Amino acid sequence: MRGSVTSLAVCVAIALSLTVFVPAGTEGDDALPTVAGMPVVVLSGTHEERGTAYGEAVGPMIRDNLGMFWDEARAKGMDRGAMAARALDLSPSMPEHMVTEIRTMAEAAGVDFGELMAMNMFGSSVRSHDGCTIVVAVGTGSESGNTLASKTRDANAPNVLLIVEPIDDLHGFMAVAGAGDWGISFGINDQGLADGNNWVPVPEYFEGGWDENPLNRHVLEMCADVDESIELVSTVEKYGGTSVMVADKDSAAFIEAVSSCYSFGDGEDTTWVRITDGVAVHTNHYILDPFFDWVVNDEFGYFWVPSVSRMDRAYELLHGSGDVVTAQELTTFTRDVDDWGCSQPQEIIDAHPEMPWGTWGFGWPGFSICNIRTVAAGVFEIDPVHPETMSVMWTSVNCPGYTPYFPLHNGLMQRPAELAEALSVYVDGTVWKAASLLREGTFAAWIELAPVLGEWEAGAFEANAEAEDSAEEALASGDIDGAVSALSDSDTALGLEAYGFILELSS
Repeated sequence: MRGSVTSLAVCVAIALSLTVFVPAGTEGDDALPTVAGMPVVVLSGTHEERGTAYGEAVGPMIRDNLGMFWDEARAKGMDRGAMAARALDLSPSMPEHMVTEIRTMAEAAGVDFGELMAMNMFGSSVRSHDGCTIVVAVGTGSESGNTLASKTRDANAPNVLLIVEPIDDLHGFMAVAGAGDWGISFGINDQGLADGNNWVPVPEYFEGGWDENPLNRHVLEMCADVDESIELVSTVEKYGGTSVMVADKDSAAFIEAVSSCYSFGDGEDTTWVRITDGVAVHTNHYILDPFFDWVVNDEFGYFWVPSVSRMDRAYELLHGSGDVVTAQELTTFTRDVDDWGCSQPQEIIDAHPEMPWGTWGFGWPGFSICNIRTVAAGVFEIDPVHPETMSVMWTSVNCPGYTPYFPLHNGLMQRPAELAEALSVYVDGTVWKAASLLREGTFAAWIELAPVLGEWEAGAFEANAEAEDSAEEALASGDIDGAVSALSDSDTALGLEAYGFILELSS
């Protein structure tokens, strides 16, 4: 049985809305449309300089994203001024470098510091219903034997690709984030630790705790492996419900947590399962006890019908592959549109008698893994010998239903400025807008695009394998710079080819 609320002063009850997310428009000559590009933003230097660089690089996108945040907050009856003031009051509960970077980011982007802080501290209670699907494969579950993981992002846009250099005791990382988010949706750090999360519904939120996306970044900055990640997530206070996926060269884990105003046992608010062999899936409902039992027996949150639908489908795809997958197969899973807009949710409910009728929650029809709210996706492969150089994040800069993946290896973090310059064509938003033209097509067009995208990616995976062979040969001879060059040349070339391919498809 879940513990009682510990203090009304630190817990705030916010009703979970079932409204569909609708992007807001923008006004002004300097505003970007909602479907802006995915710039490569490099953060280096002092924390003040990092925040300033972020704000200057994508100021219009930050203003646009912050505007959408307040539109959604207003639709839920939340007070903008009160939330911004509360975020400032609670900011000392966050690390100093996070607060510093958000403050200078706000100054450079021309937005209010308190409002940007609120977006970073209270995001999950405002936006909620971020439906994501995560798959992991370890040991015999991976054809290569390397740890694999994938995550779709069914949440807000526009997005940026952050390349963050290490500083002091903080690890560097590459990650996808919403513009203006200090936190990240998914990414990989310089130790070969991959991270992403699923939003999970909870009745109440704990003010002063870590929201889900900042917590994802905190893990990448502070941790080198799964063990350290479990320890960190277990010990910090959490704002809302989350399931953090972490994966390293040896294992993966789903770390489920509730708002820290709830507890079980000796004040615990976190539980986890480690995957050391095989495949596993997580979506947007609790699957581990005691939290699963709380939902069934104690009216704690709900089992979201679209979440269960996506989990069932992911396991069906895995079983269809013999529960052994490749990174390339995971890209196709993120593109799966089976049960799109399911008109028969009762079939899903009937298939799960372990979840009583009164525990089900309904909402927007994101019943397929790839759906109308999917805005980006990532597939990770963690190299067991050289995780700091050879591990790779395959990235879809828009919905994978109409956008191809291209690779970004960890070694590129050694040359972040070169990476940003090489992929600068993504900055003006052309590629995102072009891909979004494909999004406006019919559902049948999405089905027709899947094999076309898959064929292009087959060539990309083949070219990537050749580059990795060259990098491995260089590493075997002690030539780290040569390995990075081989990977950098291939990754940026494939990124540019993906750019041209999208433009060709949308022309």
